[in-house]
Amino acid sequence: MRYLILFSLIVFFTESQAQVDRTIGNSQYKRAKTTPAEKLDPVEASLEYLKKELTLDSFQEAAIKVYLQEHHEASNKAVGMVENPGDLNTKLTELIDKLNSNINSVLGPEQKEKFKKIQDKTKKKS
Repeated sequence: MRYLILFSLIVFFTESQAQVDRTIGNSQYKRAKTTPAEKLDPVEASLEYLKKELTLDSFQEAAIKVYLQEHHEASNKAVGMVENPGDLNTKLTELIDKLNSNINSVLGPEQKEKFKKIQDKTKKKS
């Protein structure tokens, strides 16, 4: 009699486990498909942010766009060439410092203060 009860419990629990709906778990870890319109150019995004925060005029905007494009190309090139992570970190830090000094050269005194605050925020995040 004990074996019959034990056998029926085992069958009952295995049957209840087999009826679990696993369709939710199958799709919950897949990435959402992005359309090309959703992809944002990092240069344009950075330029729009700086334009909004620093109230750039057209000359400053054009100059900073060139600096951002040069920085983006140089950092992509550095990532492809450098094999040691420590060297990559120092190279990217140099490129960021160069970008910041180029941007500072175009800004006015009030804009430089705002830009310094933006730099401090980004340094705190990292």
